[in-house]
Amino acid sequence: IVNGKDLGGMTWEEAAEKLNKDADARKREAMIRVSFDGEIYPVAVGNVMEFDGETLAREILERSRNGFWEGGITYLGALLRGYDMEALPEIKSMAALYGEMEASGLLDMDDSIQTTYRQEGKHLSFQMGTSGETVDAGKLGEMILEAVRAENYQDMIELSLIHI
Repeated sequence: IVNGKDLGGMTWEEAAEKLNKDADARKREAMIRVSFDGEIYPVAVGNVMEFDGETLAREILERSRNGFWEGGITYLGALLRGYDMEALPEIKSMAALYGEMEASGLLDMDDSIQTTYRQEGKHLSFQMGTSGETVDAGKLGEMILEAVRAENYQDMIELSLIHI
């Protein structure tokens, strides 16, 4: 039993298809909500989640087809304590996650002004930037990863800003 799906008696292809369908359904539902200043920003983390049902199905099938003694011990252990495992889709690329955070509008919250230079003929104009607050993207990314690992799509994440 993987992710609550009984794979007993299936070929690896059938098991992989069942696991991939389950993973696809989980990814469609995977939305993290981030709140800031009374607004809610949905981050579609399912778009960047990965899952390899084929490899997982092959590994499970190989374990179940060990030699007589090892296979028997595995089978008895499964009967006595059950053999349920969880293998969920996960985010493997922080760059892809930051892309989804940016698409949600979260990373646009920056009230600092960058220092700029502009040449006007023979003159150089200089505008001194100002400090302000911006999104702590690293901390937000870690909070989103933690929520995804726990499959916690119900709780709202509060956005953290840092002074720059």
